[in-house]
Amino acid sequence: MLHDNIDDALNAYVGRSTRLKSQDDTRLRTVIFLTGTILAHFAKNFKNMAKATKDVTVVFAFSSAAESNKPATADLVGQEYRVKIELSFIHLIFREVEELKEIPSRDYDPSALAILASISAMAHEFTHAIFGHFEKQPTVLLNGVVYEEEFEADRGGGIGIVSVLADPFASKLLEDYVKLKNPSDVLEVGFLSHWLLVTVVSLFPKPILNYPDSSTRALAYNMGLISTTALAEVATSGDIMLSFVYACHLGRKIGIDLLSADRFLEIILGVEAAQKDLNAKVIDDIVTRRAETMVATKF
Repeated sequence: MLHDNIDDALNAYVGRSTRLKSQDDTRLRTVIFLTGTILAHFAKNFKNMAKATKDVTVVFAFSSAAESNKPATADLVGQEYRVKIELSFIHLIFREVEELKEIPSRDYDPSALAILASISAMAHEFTHAIFGHFEKQPTVLLNGVVYEEEFEADRGGGIGIVSVLADPFASKLLEDYVKLKNPSDVLEVGFLSHWLLVTVVSLFPKPILNYPDSSTRALAYNMGLISTTALAEVATSGDIMLSFVYACHLGRKIGIDLLSADRFLEIILGVEAAQKDLNAKVIDDIVTRRAETMVATKF
């Protein structure tokens, strides 16, 4: 069942006997409620930061159908796009971090990872809509293996996190409920949360289409997060790169306590390797020249 209101969707989902189970339903409710509330506020910032090529109507919808194998989707319905996320998928991500009592040397709540992971998933689908991916044939690269539109949407996932950071209302919610108190915290969790997202998605049955490998797609997300943060001037270039380094360090520490520990750690190693493969000058250009560089890179 689809809901336009997060309260209705949340109540319907937690009442289902077929849903996933958690040890702490109060914490779960907070994660789902925050995710839905933030999504309702970030669309305008996202369109501006993503430099949308289409002026389209996008409606967020929440599904309480308890189908955790269907994370986030975007469909053209009449003249508007309906971007939908399954609350059970948010729950699935939450379960990965539910056993984490704390992040080493950090004050923020580990459940922040589930919130930002879900937001980046929705931003990915939002990107498909505002860049007109549904109106054209997929751009096939490398003998049909890599789809350019997926890389663009992965970058959009990173832009989604910065859109939240630039929204005072959303930032205040994150500070009040999960103690993300400054841009560096949000960026750090932004990196960690997406690696968590691709970890969970990579465990699903493989799609018919041959999508890029998880680590490469995570790198595309990183580029979107880094370049848009620089463009929005919400953090210094030094803080941006330090957030990435700290995220890798923390990821190794917390990774062993996740449900899918081995896969999560594998993703981090893959991202680090892919990041090192990029010319250091490209990274520097992304920070200094911002969005202009995105056109010149393979991501």
